[in-house]
Amino acid sequence: MTTINRPDSAAAAVTANLSDLAKKLGADSAEMEILREDDNEPGFPNNNAISAAEVDAATANPPPDANFVSSKAVDTFVKKLGAGNANTGTPINSLTIPWQKQLALHAANGKGGNITQAELLDYLHDTLDHDWTANPADPPRVVPDQRLAVLKDEIADITHESDLMATGATGRVLDRGSYKVAYDDEHRIPRYVIDTLSAEDMAVRPIDSRRMADETDSTSEKSAGKFVPDPELMAAGVGADPSWLNGSGYDRGHHMPYQDYADVHAADKSFLMCNISPQTPENNQHVWVTLEEGVRKLIGQTGATATIITGNVFLDSKGNPLPEDEVTWIGPDKHVPNGKRRLAVPTHWYKAVLLQMPDGKYKTFAYLIPNTHDLPTDKSGMAALLKNSEISIDALDHIVGDKFFRDVPNRASLVSQANGMESVTQE
Repeated sequence: MTTINRPDSAAAAVTANLSDLAKKLGADSAEMEILREDDNEPGFPNNNAISAAEVDAATANPPPDANFVSSKAVDTFVKKLGAGNANTGTPINSLTIPWQKQLALHAANGKGGNITQAELLDYLHDTLDHDWTANPADPPRVVPDQRLAVLKDEIADITHESDLMATGATGRVLDRGSYKVAYDDEHRIPRYVIDTLSAEDMAVRPIDSRRMADETDSTSEKSAGKFVPDPELMAAGVGADPSWLNGSGYDRGHHMPYQDYADVHAADKSFLMCNISPQTPENNQHVWVTLEEGVRKLIGQTGATATIITGNVFLDSKGNPLPEDEVTWIGPDKHVPNGKRRLAVPTHWYKAVLLQMPDGKYKTFAYLIPNTHDLPTDKSGMAALLKNSEISIDALDHIVGDKFFRDVPNRASLVSQANGMESVTQE
């Protein structure tokens, strides 16, 4: 469990000792491999310490012999190949940057010759569809922006650097590699989950239509079998079991959507119950999936990197905090006061999105949607509901009690992107 309490104004950045980070992340973790390499990169002091800014610079603009490269760096390389002859490809021997040449050789099975954009993408899809944290792939290894964002957040917890994932959350905060969770022990569901998705992640990630189809209906037996308890939360006595939702009339609703995965690690981790809350089928399978698809379309259309916060609240009909004795519970102990085998049903779900545009500017939007069984499921009805469910980030902060996107420069002047969302959700 991590308790985060950053100051409102980030202090001058310092570096985090690698030995301290090893205690948080695991000495043998893939994340520590990345940090040790970045600490040894030219241009940075090799002092057994690291900052989030150093990680950002080393992976976004990797040195020639890098073992780890970000989605952004790889996507730039992919586009470079696409600018050449699509049919004959680019001669591998003409590539002068070692990590790019090595990626091309892997994609060509070491045969040399020419490499096409399609061949490189096929290789990237296959690589990202295997968890190299468990079965190391040959370097250079592609590290999605999604995972780098969480890693930089862990460092910023120590260095107080500016961090788009910072919210001021207190209590139980979980790091699941591709997303972070502010968890609600009492209700046994997330308060909210934060993840990052970039246009570059979406461009180079594997698209597995079979996985997508399996997860479409989270009430199905095939899909339900993927959901698993979070071991850390179960050991602490505050976790939930996916079977507790059986026959409840509620779906197992993802906070970080499965479809937002940047690699197989994120795909698998999205089914942990720390990322799941009860959601009505009308919401999960219709309104909410429309909202999620709209966010992905907007990221792709704008080329942005999105920081996404998805959470729950308990409100009465007037928008005030719901008294605890009026909370709806499901599970074997739903009628047992302080029962250990139950989880709460939130009255509302919300999603707040911060878009960092390619020009460096920021735009944002948020929605607060009732978690009820009477939501519209037709296209026009859902579009109207989403329009009426828009909420400002400040208003959402007031309801939740934390400050989302608190480290964004000129936060008070953030531009709303709600109109863009309306256009993509109505397509």
